Amino acid sequence: MASLKSKLRGQLMASHGARRNTKNNLWLAYSIKSGGDITLASNNECIYWASRLESNPQIKAFRFGCELNVKYHWEEKFKRREFIAVETATGGYELHQLIAGDVTETQCEADVRDHQGMHETVRVTLFNTKNIGQLAMLSTRWLQVMAFSNQIRNEKCVVEMDQVNLIIRSLLKGTVGGLLDRTSRHDPMKILGVLAQEALLGTVTLDLESRCFGRNTFWTMK
Repeated sequence: MASLKSKLRGQLMASHGARRNTKNNLWLAYSIKSGGDITLASNNECIYWASRLESNPQIKAFRFGCELNVKYHWEEKFKRREFIAVETATGGYELHQLIAGDVTETQCEADVRDHQGMHETVRVTLFNTKNIGQLAMLSTRWLQVMAFSNQIRNEKCVVEMDQVNLIIRSLLKGTVGGLLDRTSRHDPMKILGVLAQEALLGTVTLDLESRCFGRNTFWTMK
């Protein structure tokens, strides 16, 4: 008999897109780029999503769990694999794959074959999961930013958005604390939510390389 935990996992996978891997940790996250909740099927996917996809202004959209028939240039036969399909900000299309093993090449091209037998050459980004620890801290910091964005996901915050955009366009750079001081008449959680959304959409950049998101975080308008 299936346990309650396994039933709940199955319901989660069914409601947010079926995925093959159901043994690892599941993450349910809100994505501003996807416009809704997404399911991430492992810790590795969560770290990669937060640090390389959701927070990357060069990425417009993405979809996990795409199974495709693909052949790399060092292979002789096509093989069905799972990818992350990515649309770039310039309108391009590429695939990302989280891999394990000795493959060191990070950028390559691969032949993709559809169900009709048509071939297409697509750019592929390979990320070896043995290096995932290098992204863990950065992803944690971006998850902090996303938490502020998520709390206003169902609110328009028109006034706060106008104020934040006025300040970032007039100052061009500053700190989060300075922004909060200049908008002290408004709800600080909404101000932080708007700033977080602007950062995720690529309007401003946040310096998260050396410290967590807080009052001393530097922002710069792009």
